[in-house]
Amino acid sequence: MSETSKPTFTVIGAGMIGVLYGAQLQYAGYDVTYLFHHHANEVAKSGIEVDFDSGNVVLPDVKVTSKHQDLTPTDVVLVSLRTSDNYLLSQLLPPALKKDSIVVMLQNGMGNEEDARRLLGSDSHDWSDVRICRGLPFVLAEQLGPGHIKHDQFGQVTFGVPGVKAPDWLTGVVDCFQRAKIPTAVTDNLQLTIWEKLALNVPANGLPVLFHASIGEIASDPAMTSQWLDLMKEVQKIAVADGYDLADDFISGMYEKSKGMPFYPSMMRHYDAKKSMELNSIYDRPLQIAKEKGISVPATELLSGVLEMLDARNTGKVPPKS
Repeated sequence: MSETSKPTFTVIGAGMIGVLYGAQLQYAGYDVTYLFHHHANEVAKSGIEVDFDSGNVVLPDVKVTSKHQDLTPTDVVLVSLRTSDNYLLSQLLPPALKKDSIVVMLQNGMGNEEDARRLLGSDSHDWSDVRICRGLPFVLAEQLGPGHIKHDQFGQVTFGVPGVKAPDWLTGVVDCFQRAKIPTAVTDNLQLTIWEKLALNVPANGLPVLFHASIGEIASDPAMTSQWLDLMKEVQKIAVADGYDLADDFISGMYEKSKGMPFYPSMMRHYDAKKSMELNSIYDRPLQIAKEKGISVPATELLSGVLEMLDARNTGKVPPKS
């Protein structure tokens, strides 16, 4: 990134997460372009608004498009697609990239950076100097309408790079987020941080889809305590077998926090909108590691299987049985 001018940003997948963080960066003075799948014309006319308890961020003038071919190269690309749509990155990323751009995967789940690198490798251009990192969001928010987001709770983004300590180049991106008053953290052990988030994501995404209830409603129901904790502890078992220590205190502490979250996860909103759910990165990949390590995780396997069936029927991938 340039040391003499403000970095420029592209948001690929301008949904709840992309708009939330992109708007804060734009409000702080950064040039941000948003790639919307839907509602680009509407947002171009009405602008973007994010509701915070401390006051609203209102951006009447925004750069938006629904066509990836119209993107121009920027210093930083924020990828906030559903991970089930990451296969599109081979088309969506190249128009937004400079030779040495930084790609931030603002996503949950496992293996997303490797996916992006592999998909870029299929392009005819040499993108080997492009740097890819994770920005793991821990935030509760909701989409009120096109370009209109309500921030509910939290908001920290944890940055890291798979397999290595945080490199020096990551500092430039983190500085931008901090200048935009976005809470940040940097980890030298990204995979551990991903496992920690998965310990929450596995129960907190899937169970609300099954019961159509909020995270807090399910976690605080005495009838569901053992089921919720079983899922968290199974993720803990896989992580430990994979070489990453998730302490018992962390699991119990995260469970207690879950009981105070009266919100619906993104996976349930995707399901209600008949969109594909992020099953591969949140369930399939951890389960593959469990299989390779010989770890028995029956609760997670059952939840994953039910979600796959629901996802297939909900999105029309297979006809429901009569």
